[in-house]
Amino acid sequence: MNQITRAVVQREARGQAVRVGVDLAKRVIQVHAVDSAGRVLTSRALTRDKFIAWCAQLPTGCIVAMQTSSSAHHWSRKLISMGLDARIIAAQLVSPYRKQGASGKNDANDAAAICEAASRPQMHFVPVKSIEQQSMLCVHRLREGYKADRVACINRIRGLLAEFGLVFAQGPAALEADLSDTIEDADNEMNALARLVMRQAQTQWRELDAHIAWCDQRIAAHVKDNDDVKKGDRTHGHRPHRCVCLRGHCGRLQAVQERRTVWCLDGAGATPTFIGRQEQPGRHIRGAGAPSPAHQAR
Repeated sequence: MNQITRAVVQREARGQAVRVGVDLAKRVIQVHAVDSAGRVLTSRALTRDKFIAWCAQLPTGCIVAMQTSSSAHHWSRKLISMGLDARIIAAQLVSPYRKQGASGKNDANDAAAICEAASRPQMHFVPVKSIEQQSMLCVHRLREGYKADRVACINRIRGLLAEFGLVFAQGPAALEADLSDTIEDADNEMNALARLVMRQAQTQWRELDAHIAWCDQRIAAHVKDNDDVKKGDRTHGHRPHRCVCLRGHCGRLQAVQERRTVWCLDGAGATPTFIGRQEQPGRHIRGAGAPSPAHQAR
C-alpha cells in the first residue's frame, strides 16, 4: 500500500470533522479539528487568505469555535454564511481546558483548548453580532473614548492652572465659565507661553465636545429609526444611550427581560460581562446612561 492510499484509508477511518477549534491571530490562524470520536484529524497553521478555503471543505453544520477577539464576529459571520456552526467562547472559559496549563500557552494548545471547550454541553457562547450591531457599537465605543479624553483634558487643564495658583470650583461648568477670562487675565502668574498652552487645551476641550455631540446625533438617529430601542426606552426604563449599547451587545433588549442572565461581550473582544438581574452591568454600560461625561471630571 503506497503512502497516498494509506493516508486516504486513515482519513476514512477517522471520519469527517465535527468540531474545529480556531485560534485567531493577525497573520496566522491555527486550526484543530476532531471527528465524532474526539480523535485529532489535523492541527495546523493557516494564513488568513487560506483559512476560508480550508473551512469550505468542512461538512455543513460542523462546529467551528473560536475565542473572543477583535475579528471573531467577522469570521463567525463568514462561516455562518457558508453553512457552518460558528461559535465564540470567552477567553477565561477556554483556559481551564488547556492541558498544558498556563505555562504551555501557544497557538496550537489554544486551538486544542478551544475545540475541547466547545464540546462542553453547558458552555456559554457569545452571540454572534450582526453588522448593524457592530456598527452601532463602533459609535458607542468611539463616544466612550471621547468621554475619557474629555475628562482627561479637563483634569489636565485644572492641574496646569493649579501650578499658577488658580483653583476653580468642582464641575466642568464652573471651569468652562471662567477659563477664557482666566487666560486673558493679566494679573495672574501665567506668562505668554502658558496662556498659549491653555488656549490650545481649551480648543481641544471644545473639539471633544463637538465629537461627543456628533456621536449623540448618530445615536439619536438610530433610536428614532429602531422600534426595539424605542420600546426599551419606554417600557424597561433604559435611557437611549444604554438602549443602543445593550442592543448592540445582546441583539434584543427583550433578551434582558426574558433570560435571567444575558451574556454580552465587553469591549472590542476582551472581557465578557454578565448582564442580568443578579449581576451588575459592566462599567461601560452603566456609563452609557449618562448623556455627558461632566460628572466624571473633578
